[in-house]
Parts: sequence; C-alpha cells; structure tokens
Amino acid sequence: IGKLGLCFALLLERAGYEVLGIDISAEYVDSLNRKTFRSPEPGVVEALRSSLHFRATHRLDALREFPTGLIFVAVATPTDPVGGYDHRAVDGLFEALYALRLPLQRRDIALISTTLPGYCDSLAEKAIEHHYYLSYNPEFIAQGSILSDLQHPDQMLIGAADDIAADKLISVYARIHRSKPAVFRMSLLSAEIAKLATNCFLTMKISFANAIGDLCAQVGA
Repeated sequence: IGKLGLCFALLLERAGYEVLGIDISAEYVDSLNRKTFRSPEPGVVEALRSSLHFRATHRLDALREFPTGLIFVAVATPTDPVGGYDHRAVDGLFEALYALRLPLQRRDIALISTTLPGYCDSLAEKAIEHHYYLSYNPEFIAQGSILSDLQHPDQMLIGAADDIAADKLISVYARIHRSKPAVFRMSLLSAEIAKLATNCFLTMKISFANAIGDLCAQVGA
C-alpha cells in the first residue's frame, strides 16, 4: 500500500466500496488501521481519518475471508541498470496468489504499476490457468497531487483481459473520476506501449521547455 496504492484505496473507500489493503509491513498496516499514519501527500491524512470501509492487513491469505471482486496491484517496479523495469515484486505476488489456492472462480486483477511492453502478456498466460483475469490499467500521477490526479485524469488506458474486465474497471472509475477522461480500451501490449509513450512525451515537453528557457536566459530574451 504505497503512496499510489493508499491514495487509490482511500478513493475507492470514499466511493462506497469495501476495501482491503495488503502490505508486507505489519507496523505500517497497524498505523493505517489505528489511523495514526501521517503522510505529506495532500488530503491523505484526512481521507484516512474519515474512512469507514477501509482496513489493512499484512496477510495475503486474508483474501480467503474477503469477498474480492477486483484486485488492484500497485507494487514497485523500479527502473533497472539497463533502463528497463524490475518486475520481481509483481512476479512474487502472483506466485504467492497461486500458492493460496483460492476457490476456482473468476478473479479480476488490474495491474497499475509501470511495466515493459510484453510483460503483461507473459504474466496473463499463467494467471488465466489459476482463474485470474489480468488487465493493465496504468495511472498518470505526480507526487504532491496524487488524490487530485486520480480524480481528474485526462485519459484512461484499459488493457483489458476481456470485455467483462473492461466494463468492470470503467464502472469502478466512474465512481471516482470527477473529470470526463477519454477512455481507451485496448490490448495489454497496446496499453503498455501507450503508457510509456505518454511518459516519454511529457518528459520531452518538459526538456524542450527547459531548453528554450535556458536559451532565453543566455541571450536575454
């Protein structure tokens, strides 16, 4: 339940859902349940304090007792030394889910971490054998405005497992969004590429603006 995960969980709770957050740190989980956790992120402390239907646990097997309709995965996928993304936390989570051997029924999973193109397809193939339907649903947020960014997106990318998953995600987000983002339904691979393309485009815009600013400062324009 990192910075993105906590903000997203609290917005789900505010929208009327029963939300279970899972994190490996028992101390962190305890601070969330006691509502003593303090965050510099605007609005988080207030949202946590007023929440009624959000609880946290450090036990993955708590899913056995929780009527899970949709699982959102927001674990760290840091960049690696060669410029890719480290997917080990996602791999470990899915292996742990398989090991739980939950009753064989459909469970939708939306991965919102950043991944390399092609990764989700490789993950989905094994997941479906365990009745997990994987969708890729990346977010576009910045630290310092996460709650606001989640509620006012410009676009929504849904790399959907199928139409059932896409409709379910759109329904959930409709209760969170205060803007009317453009919704793009596509394949897992297309959504991965679109996410990275958007990140790169924004980075190039910033770099270009900074370069023009440097030029103007040097010549007195």
